[in-house]
Amino acid sequence: MKRICCIALLCAVVILGGCSAEGIVLPDAAYSLSFAEEYIALDGNNVKLMYPVVSGYANTETEEAVNLAARALALDMYRREGLMADSDGGYTYTPTDAVVTLQCDTFYSVCIGGTVSSDVSGGTECFAFSLNCDLSSGTFLSAEDVIANYAGLRKMFIRGKFTQDFGYDNLVEHMTEESLLQQYKAEYDIYPPVYFREGKLGFLVETVPLLDGYAGFTVNIRKAAKYINTQNAAMAKLCGMNG
Repeated sequence: MKRICCIALLCAVVILGGCSAEGIVLPDAAYSLSFAEEYIALDGNNVKLMYPVVSGYANTETEEAVNLAARALALDMYRREGLMADSDGGYTYTPTDAVVTLQCDTFYSVCIGGTVSSDVSGGTECFAFSLNCDLSSGTFLSAEDVIANYAGLRKMFIRGKFTQDFGYDNLVEHMTEESLLQQYKAEYDIYPPVYFREGKLGFLVETVPLLDGYAGFTVNIRKAAKYINTQNAAMAKLCGMNG
């Protein structure tokens, strides 16, 4: 059965957020960030890749390395959907939205979302992922790299400390905060994707089973800092810890 995707709201809503929130002001970026689109055939599937591309960064070797890594990570996200080699036929992956949620001197965070549809049944589902790049080290940070104590962040989320950033209107009227996180299990290394704004940490949360799509929720990053891996220099900086 074809389901309705809410990711189309991402572009319209995410970019409206302020960039100097929570009293943390990060240095401006001296590089450009855009999104590449590339069409490939992979394992019998039609894939439209969309991934961030840095240009004009001071370290050209780092720039080249992170751009190649961004492409590889975007492709890996499709593989993780578990549909790439399904026996009932091919699938078409179509990202429709790509949003920069944070861009500063040595870090960027983006959210990318779209649809995956069966070439046989025509059924459609949504997918979304985030990419968080520390340009100072030339590395991408996963949720596992960012989160030091998921139980603590989960408790903040369930207690309503996170506020909805984008997605369905009044989502928490339809689903509880706890039900929004029910599919994420830290004991199995399954975390919600994370993203960043200036002064905020975000969760990119799947809204199944009631709805099909994703929504973003953010929290004051300083209030959440004790649950974040601030031993990482990039995370310390985003949390407003100078040094």
